[in-house]
Amino acid sequence: MKIKTKHNCKCNPQLIIAAQTDDEAFTKLFQQFAPVYLKLWHDFYLTDMELCDWSQEAAIVFYHAIRKYDLAKQVTFGSFYKTSLRNHLFDILRKKRAKKTNPGSLSGLF
Repeated sequence: MKIKTKHNCKCNPQLIIAAQTDDEAFTKLFQQFAPVYLKLWHDFYLTDMELCDWSQEAAIVFYHAIRKYDLAKQVTFGSFYKTSLRNHLFDILRKKRAKKTNPGSLSGLF
């Protein structure tokens, strides 16, 4: 029998709140969720982005995620962060694809 709790969060909700203002709590929580950004980096390997650069991108998204996360909603912080990070990754991929499209090469078609 699964007991429903007030907060649907697998990690300590107090740590999420503390991570908003405390660097140590932020680092501890970010390390706890390192497998999330590492898996995405391996699944969607970006040829021109080093792991340390991706880690920095993930930390920025993580910072915004802990600020926007609402404990009252029925979603875990891990899934909220993963979705935010995946969306950010797709934005990066879209920007790269847009840079590859050269508008000058299409001018001869019209």
